[in-house]
Amino acid sequence: PLCYSIAAIFVAHRPISGIQPIHLAAGTQLAAASLLWPLALATGHFYPIWSELSLQNLLIAVHGIIASLAYIMFFRIVALAGAVFYSYSSYLIAATGIGWGMLIFGERHGIEFALAVALIFAGLAVVNSRQSAAS
Repeated sequence: PLCYSIAAIFVAHRPISGIQPIHLAAGTQLAAASLLWPLALATGHFYPIWSELSLQNLLIAVHGIIASLAYIMFFRIVALAGAVFYSYSSYLIAATGIGWGMLIFGERHGIEFALAVALIFAGLAVVNSRQSAAS
């Protein structure tokens, strides 16, 4: 979460004009692959997904596509709404994941969870109301 916050603040305060979010997302993925590939090779943890056609390898490729789309949305959200709104939307994403866990896997949470979700939505409402008033 700290690194995502730092990235959002950096992107918000140092916008790169003339570059589309898709290009920034591609650069982000390329930079990550350039850093992680040698590390994976050096530690023996490299996994070539093209070695065989399987559901597992297909799902890894789908995850890469989803991650690319997420980065495109990240750059777009920060450009349109700012770093603070993005930080609250990431909490909303986590709360949604917990909700899916409850629905799919039957997980149950206490009152603390309900209060935390209420605080997230309250914070998101405050950020939205301030941005609406400013515009």
